[in-house]
Amino acid sequence: MPRPLRPVAAAVTSILVAAVAVGALVAAAPAVASPALAASAAAAAPAALSAPAIPSAPRDTSVSIAGCPVNTANVGSRYFSLLRAHDRAVFSLIGTLPAGLTLDAESGAIRGVPTAEGSSGFTLVATSRDERAEYGPCFIDVGPSLDPPTLATGCPVDDAVVDQPYRFAMAASGPEGMVYSATGLPAGLGVDPVSGLISGTATVPGMSTVTVSVTGLGGTSTKTGCAFTVRLPDRPVIVSCPAPDAVVGLPYSGSIRVKSDAAVDYGASWLPAGLELDHATGVISGVPAVAGRFPIIVDAANAWGGYARMSCEISVRAR
Repeated sequence: MPRPLRPVAAAVTSILVAAVAVGALVAAAPAVASPALAASAAAAAPAALSAPAIPSAPRDTSVSIAGCPVNTANVGSRYFSLLRAHDRAVFSLIGTLPAGLTLDAESGAIRGVPTAEGSSGFTLVATSRDERAEYGPCFIDVGPSLDPPTLATGCPVDDAVVDQPYRFAMAASGPEGMVYSATGLPAGLGVDPVSGLISGTATVPGMSTVTVSVTGLGGTSTKTGCAFTVRLPDRPVIVSCPAPDAVVGLPYSGSIRVKSDAAVDYGASWLPAGLELDHATGVISGVPAVAGRFPIIVDAANAWGGYARMSCEISVRAR
């Protein structure tokens, strides 16, 4: 006959059987939770389980700028720097370039002659197919002129003559945009600030002190205390008499030839009948009426007291 279970073993066996039964019932039952418990569980859920963000449209990454332009320049010296992009682009900038420099949007060339010292900051922009790229900050530092101007010719070396055209060309070496000046010039004379040409017609004799200068974007070169003389014209000199031969009844023309650095007024005395003198040109002309030998006196005088005289002769023969 079988042996009966011990009381302790029987009790343990009963407990195990009951536990298995309860677990089966729990697994089969639907999960039930309160609203507060559900919210707490959602907050504790890991981030990886949330929905991903919708990505924005991709940019054209081929539009990019290779770098800033050359960042040093000098007043009065030519500047050039070429911008480059990894795709064909139109360039612009946010900010300003130094005075005197410009950007060519199509080529990307920055060029010009800086006119003032200082630093300018800006951001470069390249646009291609409605996409754009920015690069910066960039800057260009403009320093002082490397080549201050040098006035090579110094003071005017020639005297001016009253009532005569005068020309003296100043010359200088230096940067772009030099400007010439001259102060204390006599009445009637002036200077071209671009070419440095001193020119005109002096109207009053005398001496004066002239200061000539050339100014570049980086400095000034000056010659002071230049003694400048405007002198009276030299006395006129009669070079030759009018033509000596004439014929009664035939047209005659002859000129008094004078060397003079100022306008002169001509004179002639005891001309043959039928001939007359043009006092402005010195030409004697007309139709002689009487044959014979006619000693004449010709002269020339300028407005400043210069005077010359010569004895001549016109021989008129019959036809």
